[in-house]
Amino acid sequence: LAQLVTSIRHRIPLKNLGLLAQVNSERRLLSNKERLWHKEIFQKLCEESEIMVACPFERSVQLKERHAFSLYELNYKYPIEKIPEGKTSAQHLRSLVMQRLFKRYPQEVPHNILLQIEHELQLIEKLEYEDYFLTIYEILDYARQEEILFQGRGSAANSAVCYALGITAIDPVKMDLLFERFLSQERNEPPDIDIDFEHERREEVLQEIYSRYGRHRAAMVANTIRFRGRMAMREAGKALELNEDELKQITTYMGREGRQIFKEEKGKSYVQQNYQKIFGSKISHLLPTLLRLSQQLVGLPRHMGLHSCGFVLAHGDLRHECILEPASKNLRSVIPWNKDDVDTLKWVKVDLLSLGMLTAIRKCFEDIGTQNTTGKKLTLSNIPQDCPHTYKAFQRADTVGVFQIESRAQMNMLPRLVPKNFYDIVVQVAIVRPGPLQGGMVHPYLRRRQGSEKVSYAHPRLEKVLAKTLGVPIFQEQIMKMAVAVADFTPGESEQMRKVMSSAWRSRSQMHKLHEKLMKGMLKNGITRDYAERIYQQMEAFGEYGFPESHSASFAILAYISGWLKVHHPAEFLCSLLNSQPMGFYSTRALIGDAQRHGVKVLAPNICFSKATSCVVNRAEKIVRFGLQHIHGLKESDMQIIEQLQRREFFKNRVSLRDLRTHLSMGALSKIVRAGAFTEIKKIANIKQEKQNRPQQIWSLLEVKNMHPQSVALIPSPSASSSALTLNDWSPWEALTKDYQHLGFSLREHPAHHARLNFFPLTHDWISAERLWDKQNREDIFGIGLLTVKQKPPTANGMCFLTLEDETGFMNLVIEPKTYLQVRRQIDTSPLIAFFGRVEKSKQINSQEKYSASLSIYVKKLWNPFETGV
Repeated sequence: LAQLVTSIRHRIPLKNLGLLAQVNSERRLLSNKERLWHKEIFQKLCEESEIMVACPFERSVQLKERHAFSLYELNYKYPIEKIPEGKTSAQHLRSLVMQRLFKRYPQEVPHNILLQIEHELQLIEKLEYEDYFLTIYEILDYARQEEILFQGRGSAANSAVCYALGITAIDPVKMDLLFERFLSQERNEPPDIDIDFEHERREEVLQEIYSRYGRHRAAMVANTIRFRGRMAMREAGKALELNEDELKQITTYMGREGRQIFKEEKGKSYVQQNYQKIFGSKISHLLPTLLRLSQQLVGLPRHMGLHSCGFVLAHGDLRHECILEPASKNLRSVIPWNKDDVDTLKWVKVDLLSLGMLTAIRKCFEDIGTQNTTGKKLTLSNIPQDCPHTYKAFQRADTVGVFQIESRAQMNMLPRLVPKNFYDIVVQVAIVRPGPLQGGMVHPYLRRRQGSEKVSYAHPRLEKVLAKTLGVPIFQEQIMKMAVAVADFTPGESEQMRKVMSSAWRSRSQMHKLHEKLMKGMLKNGITRDYAERIYQQMEAFGEYGFPESHSASFAILAYISGWLKVHHPAEFLCSLLNSQPMGFYSTRALIGDAQRHGVKVLAPNICFSKATSCVVNRAEKIVRFGLQHIHGLKESDMQIIEQLQRREFFKNRVSLRDLRTHLSMGALSKIVRAGAFTEIKKIANIKQEKQNRPQQIWSLLEVKNMHPQSVALIPSPSASSSALTLNDWSPWEALTKDYQHLGFSLREHPAHHARLNFFPLTHDWISAERLWDKQNREDIFGIGLLTVKQKPPTANGMCFLTLEDETGFMNLVIEPKTYLQVRRQIDTSPLIAFFGRVEKSKQINSQEKYSASLSIYVKKLWNPFETGV
């Protein structure tokens, strides 16, 4: 392992390491000069330390004691900024909270809210975290002034103080959230506030922090990047002298599962039996060694990288407390410590995250303007609540593009859970997680919700804790409250329990003590040992994989808002998603297809009309024009030039490629022409000349460039004028593939539709997604579609789930482990997939409701149509 790491560090093959293979450079006798130097250095240390002891052991002990140092001696202090004269930090925080509290409750502040606020303020003052809350408030106040959307999430949503200050949007008292999940005296750890900003404007907030505190008082923390499966395989392969093509072949076969495909017994035996067929002789010979070496690398540190969001802010100069390194950007600093080390020192870290959906929502608000019924601009707080049309869309799983509830698993759950109010969305966000799934909570909850199972509680004290979720624990906070209710834990102890359970490095002794204390408390309160063991197993599953209710509630707000925008403003919502890419679960192609099925008309990019970004050109008819940014490789400067030409009405005159050549480079013109954004310009310019197809335009472009005929292979001589030159237009399939090559999507016929009609015209009855409901349950079918999503979750016992798309909708494929091993290469290498399988319709949903998410296809055979010679 040491030789492998050395090989990677020096970028030298293992067999050529030579003396570098030595563990260190001390495996030799020291020279007289070196021994004398070591002796002089040691004597000097002793003299400086006033140690005159003959025994070397005693000297070493005294040296250790004299030079002892603890990291906890660092005099770190949190910033104290803008405290009004004559007030303490605690007094200023209290006054701010009360001012903002009356804005939250303009009529009257409920008494229980005041009690909770007082409890939290006293604990914050006792733990001396007032300045932390004041600093967060100042950062967010800047964001409000600049109209940057943000939302606090995570455990901070459990705090009434955070809610009053506007850091979070969830009323924790109304939702009965547990404050100790955020801050407790027993845990005595700094509070953790995570704030999401628009991902395109987060940089403005970072700039403000650096300008306010300076690079020596504000620094980002680092993160240890460790070897993972594919990275370890590539690095070990280089040490064994495999070339890039061979490494790509291996990592492509590994796919998203990484080394798991080799670990599983079935996969391991399949690979061993098909070495030559899959990899060839050289790789097959080295594969066992490669697997062994890469396994040793997995989990080891590779390098230190910049943490994406963590900031440490200090009152004084951070250089007195730790090392600072200059960041790649000017006037920025980095603490080259792992973020966990900063947490160990209990330095307060601010997490400023970015979220693409906030960017999309803000752009959608701007596009809508004041079109809502109130005549006011839309904000996160004034979106109409409890909209029946929005919940109806959720119930039929019409959630493509909607935040958090757009995945296949979420769409499969929505028609079963049938959300009717906001809290149902909170449950929906949290229930499709490993915690509830592994704890066996999902099906009991659904049965109780549908009325087929009676609601019951293991103990009367649990009714208050689990009443909201029908006696079934769904959230982490409920597990913590269960420990308080039936095991006599304090709230702080329950949070410590959660941390022990969720820790990746939890020890057996800690788990044993925890189990013992829980069992003792539950038995004392009259719960049988069998049921107590079952409750403990649920707690253990939730501790590691459970979803906090506060986190889920914060996400549910954005899920509802994005769903409301999709239902009431589909054209603007599509534009906002397209202009905020990359983000979300679905590709641009899938978003376009879903919008078209909802009545949105989409126009291709056009140099005469398209702006840099996509925009709504007709609200009444819901018409969207694609932006020039979707043309692959087109620079922002070129888009700005085109927009300037549009403002000057340049395209209303007679325009040719030669005219544009004076404004745009040949590279930009080539990209525009090949993407089809120049196709209609002759018609628009009212030139009495036959409309050119794209091959003719590409030839005209070569003529404009005055290329020498010998430099253009397989192209006719330009001796004749382009008007006399006739080039056949591309076939429908060629034009479609060119669109995907240069735009990433096509507004022509769907590739799956073309494949059904032209690739397999006489073979089988190739059905579309909308025809699936015409088939009987368990009937065999043939289908074809574009691969949109592939999922192989670790909790699915090796099952693979694919979402295919055609012109009519989505098809959900389920592939069993044995079949998956045979078809995984086709899945990983082909965007277009043909399949033969069996239809399975859910019995839990009304058969009259045609929800694509409630219908699955169990695959019997799957293949890449291009590999079959058709």
